[in-house]
Amino acid sequence: MFGKSLGVSSSHLVGGVNLSEIPLEFWNNENVVQFLKQSNFDDSVIQLFQTQQFDGIALMNISVEILVQLGVRRGVAISIANRVKEIKQQEQKKKEQENNNGMVTNATSSSSSPISNPSSSGGGEVCKDPATKNHTEDLTEEDMNEMREMGQDMHQGNLDSTWSGSSSNELSSSLGKASYINVAECSPWNVNNFSSEQHKYREFCMKKLGVVMKDYGPAVAETVCQNLIFHERFLYKFLNPQRLPQYQSSGVNKPKESYLKVKLVVTELSEASAHRLIRRFGSVLGYTKGTAYGMFHTALIIGPWYLEWGDSSIAVVRKRSSSKAVFTLDVDTIRGSEVNIKLVELAKVCAEWNRTQTYHRDTCNCQYFTETVIERLGLKPAFDKKVEGPIKTYLDKLKKHGVCDLAFHVDKNLKNKLLTTNIDQKITDSDMYHLISEMREKISKSSTIEFKTHKDLDKFVKAVVHVLPLFTSTPDYLFLKGFDRAFWLRKEATNHNPEICLPLLSSSNGCLCPFNPQQNVLIDDVHMTVCGKDYVLEENCVLRLPSFRTDNM
Repeated sequence: MFGKSLGVSSSHLVGGVNLSEIPLEFWNNENVVQFLKQSNFDDSVIQLFQTQQFDGIALMNISVEILVQLGVRRGVAISIANRVKEIKQQEQKKKEQENNNGMVTNATSSSSSPISNPSSSGGGEVCKDPATKNHTEDLTEEDMNEMREMGQDMHQGNLDSTWSGSSSNELSSSLGKASYINVAECSPWNVNNFSSEQHKYREFCMKKLGVVMKDYGPAVAETVCQNLIFHERFLYKFLNPQRLPQYQSSGVNKPKESYLKVKLVVTELSEASAHRLIRRFGSVLGYTKGTAYGMFHTALIIGPWYLEWGDSSIAVVRKRSSSKAVFTLDVDTIRGSEVNIKLVELAKVCAEWNRTQTYHRDTCNCQYFTETVIERLGLKPAFDKKVEGPIKTYLDKLKKHGVCDLAFHVDKNLKNKLLTTNIDQKITDSDMYHLISEMREKISKSSTIEFKTHKDLDKFVKAVVHVLPLFTSTPDYLFLKGFDRAFWLRKEATNHNPEICLPLLSSSNGCLCPFNPQQNVLIDDVHMTVCGKDYVLEENCVLRLPSFRTDNM
């Protein structure tokens, strides 16, 4: 299909791969290099793409201006962009033709089974699409382990309440041993009864599950897919109070008002997720494989449920977060009869994204998802009131780039005070004078300060507080305290790069961290509390087993 535009024929392929059989979003770096060679681009351009490890998703998102910044001549950059645009148009045309000619063959083929087997080999692989296979081969063992955990969460459902008051470093529950025998599972519906629109959505989601559900059979994958795209099934499986241990074991029902606290949480990406983003977007985001510290994204805590959207393109309730909390924002509380209404709306948003959206670092990232949920729940006015100053700047950056690093923006007012306040009489030692001089030099050069290490953060804050003692009562200070928490959590959780996580130390190895004056402090004494009981749900709440309808999405 792409043979003419790419200069490719089935009888003459560089590298022996027919790129027309692999959707652009699933190209690995070797496929991208093959495309450039077949398009007769210079070796210098090919070398650049090899060095940066650009894959298909990066190629789809890269702009002419970014290519020029990377050293590609503008004319060549325009040519690359035009070729990519042509491929995307051809892929879109192919999809439209497939939709017009009928939906997925395995959904319309005659079968006595209520489930159409996506894999004729019966090997449990959800999608035999070569693109999915190609994409799987690109994943590291860390990636695969992370995908398996996600698959397990989607298969088992939300068996735990998400937060507990335990001292666990992870945002996880300690309530995982209750019995759920009283909650009937919803069997997969017969796909042969699906409408054409339902077939389209099912196929779209199934492709996402190719890697995540690789270790499960087709029947399980079918059930998971349907639970993700039909909002009534999503509600029943993932947002069902009956699946929470404390409601399974409750005694006499007591009248109590239901409520759900809604929080936005900034978390550190797992190393596997961060490395995937670096591989995909590399220089586009300004990150490299040598990035010294983690990257961060947002998720939501809604009552007992932790909800996230990541590069798997799946809105999913997790039993535990795949990362560590750095900062939380209490958005609002949903109360009374509104709880059930909002849970239905939440399920609708998640199902819509699972059947229609694909992760995109610029237009469909974690922050777009969290803000969409907040708006659909009717909480945007409360959210807008809470988001100000450094928090707003940080979330805006997250929304623009999909991920964010440990960087702090010094606004004009603060910058002016730090540079002009007379501190001669406040300085008592040469070390402090050096810290203040270093801080002033940094903010004079740039209003954005990036903290590569814990020491960098400590030195900056220590100098700022010495110049402006009241800084400790500002939103900026609380925001930077979240960064401090990230370093302490990293110190507790990692065995590599320990120097990055160590606080500022004196010559006698005393801890000089302005947030936590003791170095050997327990993690419980360091972190900002994000755990606790943030919900009450009706104990007699019973969700009906969903039933199939052709208009049910």
